[in-house]
Amino acid sequence: MLKNELADFGLNQKESKVYLALLELGEASVLSIAQKSGLKRTSVYNLLEVLKERGLVGTVSKRKKQNYFAQNPKKIESELEEKQLKLKKIMPELLSLANLIDKKPKIQYFEGVGGIKSILDDELASNQHEFIGWCTEGYREFLGERYFMDYFTPKRIEKKIYFRFITPISDHYQMLQTRSQQHFWKIKMMSFGELTLETDIVLYGKSKISIISYSEKIGLIVESATMFNTLKAIFESQWILVE
Repeated sequence: MLKNELADFGLNQKESKVYLALLELGEASVLSIAQKSGLKRTSVYNLLEVLKERGLVGTVSKRKKQNYFAQNPKKIESELEEKQLKLKKIMPELLSLANLIDKKPKIQYFEGVGGIKSILDDELASNQHEFIGWCTEGYREFLGERYFMDYFTPKRIEKKIYFRFITPISDHYQMLQTRSQQHFWKIKMMSFGELTLETDIVLYGKSKISIISYSEKIGLIVESATMFNTLKAIFESQWILVE
């Protein structure tokens, strides 16, 4: 069983066999070590060299022959302590690299009706009490009016999530404006001039952005605090300007 335990400290099965054989033999020749460990003599030579490099095996010359002996097992403990000290020294740098990874945007891609509904469900799973963003009428043809009126909106209201959004000017959204109190939302319409708003962009949670193109049947969830804050600043600036 000791062979398995030593594997946890960086010695493979064959290295462990040689080291344990030497501990039992004390001082021994390659032939004796091979016999004791059950390994081939040629393999034992190579394994002894590896163990020598790690400081776990020493050599002594007797009668023009070279014998080997195992260093005190405390050497393994010392080696581990040395590695721990080295790890502790570089840990601040490793953590800084990990923080950089955490700050990188996380992007999820979705397709089709099921994928788009997964994005909307993720919005509803948010613990924040407000969504903000830009909306088109694409949802009406893609998912149908009933999905939003019978499922999404009631769920949002149930979770007390208020929705502020900006839309292009249209008869549909003028009608929905009259239901603001009932549906726990506030809509502002604006002209985009010669430009067209073709995707829904919703900011939710603390750092999530959903981007849905209903015409292309695709969507993204981007998790990035910097992108979230930038889009929030743009939204709030527009919100103030639109009557």
